[in-house]
Amino acid sequence: MSNTLLVMKFAIKNQLRMISTAIITLTIIFICVAGTIVILAALILNPEMEKAVPDMSVLENAIGLTLFCASFISIGIYASVFSYQSLVREKAGGNIQALLATPISTKEMWLGKSLAVFLPGLIFNFIMTVAAFLVLNIIYFAGDTGFVFTPWMFVSNLLAVPLLYLAVTMFVHIIGLVGKPVTANVIGQIFLPVMANVMIQLAVRSSLGASSWLFAIILLGTTAVTVIGISLLVRNLTAEKIMFSL
Repeated sequence: MSNTLLVMKFAIKNQLRMISTAIITLTIIFICVAGTIVILAALILNPEMEKAVPDMSVLENAIGLTLFCASFISIGIYASVFSYQSLVREKAGGNIQALLATPISTKEMWLGKSLAVFLPGLIFNFIMTVAAFLVLNIIYFAGDTGFVFTPWMFVSNLLAVPLLYLAVTMFVHIIGLVGKPVTANVIGQIFLPVMANVMIQLAVRSSLGASSWLFAIILLGTTAVTVIGISLLVRNLTAEKIMFSL
């Protein structure tokens, strides 16, 4: 465990050195989340609030969907960018070779690097999700109906989404360590829009609802499937295969 923490701290320090990448990434996250809030508010919340008696289920679904987008986009973009950047830099810079020459095991290295990307992303996930929740409720509901929320909104976006992206980050790092970082990057880049689109379509075009327990279960189920994939791939995480990929 101590070796994992050591690798994680070293990897986070390397991320902090990429100041321009961090600034661009955070700017993109903010623009995407803010844009999503404005669009969903204009398409769903504004028309519903103009009705004499707004449908509470529609309002809850709109808030849940907005929180999901804020949560998924913030942690997803951060993980996609820094997973690829860290793997490329560390393979090219010889950091991977140096770690393999130490008593640190390949699994400790893998876990440390995965957590180094996941934990900062988790912070942005929490900040953006809570900010979106407060902004929408203060603007639309605080003075009239009180805050609109269900416990499942927070289970989905502050628990299920982070767990899903922890699994995805670990999966991507296995691929990047034993293969080429560009392959891992493609997986991460494809997963973000595809999964987001699937969940949005389910929330909008079905009776599922982004504020329901079923929405959270689907996210957790996807996490379980990803974990199964990790368990099948982790046996390939050997020093020999990592060295051959360099």
